[in-house]
Amino acid sequence: MDGRYVAGLFGYNLMVLEKNTAGITHEMSLRTPPAGGNCINWIVGHILFYRNAVHAMLGLPPAWPGARQEQYGTGATLTGDAEPFGQLLAMYQRSQERVVPAIAALDAAGLARRMEAMGPLGPGSLGDRLVFFGFHEAYHFGQIGILRHAVGLTGAIG
Repeated sequence: MDGRYVAGLFGYNLMVLEKNTAGITHEMSLRTPPAGGNCINWIVGHILFYRNAVHAMLGLPPAWPGARQEQYGTGATLTGDAEPFGQLLAMYQRSQERVVPAIAALDAAGLARRMEAMGPLGPGSLGDRLVFFGFHEAYHFGQIGILRHAVGLTGAIG
């Protein structure tokens, strides 16, 4: 197996993100779901926050440099100082343009490269890490599909 298969996962994630965020304004992105939880703005920022780790593993410059991203980490609370939703989506697109080719270029040896423990993840291969982060994105982008209803839009996929 080579990186093209893992890159495909990240490609599908962009498709899901684009469909699930179609028609969502900045104001809509900040609405907290009625039952609690994170808003759409936080979810996209959260993925970008972790895209910095993906970029680092691939030797790329950060997807989102700067301190504003801290409010999008696991367990963090989004304040009134939220990043504009359109800018979050644009940063994700720019990240995608760098990440997908870098992953696709990996051969079997590159995917097998051992990585040190990272947060709750123990030691593992670069391929394992990339699959985990691809799944992490898919999980959260699926949540956006559900949250579309909370902001008054219909489902965008299926």
